[in-house]
Formats: sequence, C-alpha cells, structure tokens
Amino acid sequence: GKNLMKALVINCSPVRNGATAEIANIVSEKLKTKFDVKNICIDDFSVGLCKGCRSCHTTAKCIQHDDVDLIMSNYEWADVIVSVSPSYWADIPGQFKVFIDRCTPWCNTHEPHATISGGKTGYAIALRTGPSMRECNRIIESIEHFYGHMEIECCGSLGLCSIEYKEALETRKDEILDFIKNYRIDIYKDLVFWPIVALWLTGNILEAYYTGEAFFVNTFGIIFMSFLLLIKNLCENFNDWLNTPLDKNERYKYRRKRIS
Repeated sequence: GKNLMKALVINCSPVRNGATAEIANIVSEKLKTKFDVKNICIDDFSVGLCKGCRSCHTTAKCIQHDDVDLIMSNYEWADVIVSVSPSYWADIPGQFKVFIDRCTPWCNTHEPHATISGGKTGYAIALRTGPSMRECNRIIESIEHFYGHMEIECCGSLGLCSIEYKEALETRKDEILDFIKNYRIDIYKDLVFWPIVALWLTGNILEAYYTGEAFFVNTFGIIFMSFLLLIKNLCENFNDWLNTPLDKNERYKYRRKRIS
C-alpha cells in the first residue's frame, strides 16, 4: 500500500533457489505484514566489472551503462534494506562484490558523489556451511562497510552457521523470525520522551501566560526537564549496551532496532 514503509530484501547469492534465497523469502514474507516488499536476487541483473578508471571521482557517474542504476533505484525506493549473503571463501559472493565496486559513484569518500536519500536502515544476514561464527562476522562486516559508505544506518545483523542447503532451515526459521522482530529500545525512547517534552513546554507556556512568570524560569520545570534528560541519556546508554556484543560469536543476539 502507498502508506506502508518499503523494504528491499536482496539475495546476494547467484543461486535463486538455495538456502540464501529461502532466507530472503522467509524475511520477505514476514515483512509483508507491515511493509511494501521487494525481493531481488543479485544474479537477476547484468553488472560489469569496475574498470578502476576513477572517472566517477570527478563526475559522480560511471562510464558503464548496465543494471547498476536499476539496482540503485531499488535502494532509493526502500526505507529498509536487508542483505542476505552466503559465504564464498569467507566473504560475500563475487557477484555482490562486483556490484559494491560499481557503487563507487555513490561512495561518500570522494566529492562529488551521487547520493541516495537519507534515513535508510540496513540489516545483514550471513550464512555459512561450517560451524564457526567468525566467517559470518566477516561477511557482515563487508556488508556493513558498504552500508556505511552509502550512508545507510547499520541496525542489525544475524549469523547462521551450519547451513548448506535450504532443508537445514527447517529448524532455524524461528531464529530468523526472532531476528526480524528484534526489540527496538529507541522507539520507546522517542515515543515516550518527546511527547513528555511537548507536554512540559505546553505547561510552561500556559503558566507563563496565566501567571506572568518568565518562561523556563520556574524551578519545578527546570528540575523536571533535567530528570527527563537524564532518563533520555539512560535510554541511549542502554541502547548502546544492547548494540554492543558481549561475544563476537553471539553478536547478533545483542543488535537492536526491530525491522518489523
């Protein structure tokens, strides 16, 4: 619907019917309850190799004309981006890396550069055949590095080990769904803090109007506002704590900002 937020789920694997695609489908189906969703596969697009000419460093445009602009139109459309990637030699697949290389015109490390609209949030889901989370973390770091230079806010990640074929996901679906509905502390911070501030400001304005007392001067108002600022800072610190992994192998359990 036109009033729904928009979510882009991208299968970073060239395989359209494997475990990665199945995870992308699970995520897409879950998000469809609250989002307008597009589910795409990187191999659905024709993307040439970056030539390293650096023309885009001065023009903010690529000299090649293929499907990169089409993929980027999907990024521009979306409010939320979820990248789902398997491990190809302990990193993202080559097809997705080639796409990232071609995003240099949008990279914020040089001027001029093209841009996509701000306020987007990005999530990463990594899977691998082996049992070690270290490889998943490396994939997540590659995706989040890309998000950072595109100025997409990194808001959550999930690593899934011991996944080779989609049949292995039968026992892991709840884990994926739990990640999608991960708790978001800052929603409540914003919903609670700013309405209270608005009420306090309204009260001060009314008091100043009826009593003639100078606005922002009454002692109770200052104490109350200080208390609210303290609560806000505590919420932010708690949010930071939630976002700090106690153990890199369990990092995804402590990431925040719910998607749905």
